[in-house]
Amino acid sequence: NGLLASDQLVQTESQLAVGNPVLRAVASQYPGLTAQQLAGEVSSTPRVNTQLFEIDVLDSSPARAASLANAIADTLISQQLQTALQDNNQARQQIQQDIAATQQQINDVSNKIATLQAQGASRERIAVLQNQLSGLQQHYDQWETSLAQLEAAQAQSGDFLRIAQPAQPALSPAQPNVKLNTIGAVSYTHLRAHETGRN
Repeated sequence: NGLLASDQLVQTESQLAVGNPVLRAVASQYPGLTAQQLAGEVSSTPRVNTQLFEIDVLDSSPARAASLANAIADTLISQQLQTALQDNNQARQQIQQDIAATQQQINDVSNKIATLQAQGASRERIAVLQNQLSGLQQHYDQWETSLAQLEAAQAQSGDFLRIAQPAQPALSPAQPNVKLNTIGAVSYTHLRAHETGRN
């Protein structure tokens, strides 16, 4: 399952590399170049049995081809990191809200137990509330664990993608699908429980 998830992640990131958000951002850095024109020059191909994929750019200028390939890689990494951080921040806010709500419930039930004990209520009635309190405390601990795991995942999110081999200008005329750039796709360290690792 881990290998399948890793393969699917590489396939996904390979497609995102040549997607409109990335190409539009890169094209905006080159006067006179549109995302549509860039889409006609670029391709991305996963390397079999690896966590790598190649970004290939064919252009009349070798230097510009290398520059575009590197810009695409940098932009993909930047966009994916930003997305991961946004997802983690939203998840953290939700967990913190759940922790606060659970803590409030713990306080309410604890107060009820104290009141009933002061009033000399029956043990059965108090036992029901104590069981409820125990369940709430377990939920609270689970939320705390989830928050710690999320923070650990966010600390590793910078390793999500990295450039394994920067593009260099070709020394001879390029042929179709000449390798200009390689990106390593390392498994998600996001809320989704994919394997972790580094290429």
